[in-house]
Amino acid sequence: MSLITDPFISITLVSIAYGIFSFTVTQVLGNRKRLKQIRKEMNAYTKELSKAMKENDEQKLEELKQKQKEFSKLTMESFKYQMIPLIILLPIVGVVLRMLANKYNDFVFNLPFGIPFIHPSTEYGYLALFMIVIFITSLVLSGFLKIFETYNKGK
Repeated sequence: MSLITDPFISITLVSIAYGIFSFTVTQVLGNRKRLKQIRKEMNAYTKELSKAMKENDEQKLEELKQKQKEFSKLTMESFKYQMIPLIILLPIVGVVLRMLANKYNDFVFNLPFGIPFIHPSTEYGYLALFMIVIFITSLVLSGFLKIFETYNKGK
């Protein structure tokens, strides 16, 4: 059996390729820096609002009510940055999964353990392998990105 015809290797390679593609699309189109900034602003607004409500500060609450319009714009901007990658990736993952299902529908592999709350058995198919490999690929890429960003901040 050659390397490419081995179902486990083939599914793993397709999963890694999709994972890298997905991560790249999310990083490029998702504008992570802006999303972090928006999240920071939203958290600050929420803290300010709770503090004003606890202290029953009517003047501060009125100021925050005026800021709420700005807050709504930030929410929409955040939603946009999260939806653009999803709109691109959803059809592609559908095609990839259909391709895997057509070719490897009867593929089964065993893990030495069951995955609690998902599937108590130790026997899994192509979809589980696809999801596990994408998850691991995303974790590895996120770790490398974090290390790279930390290293570049020091320069």
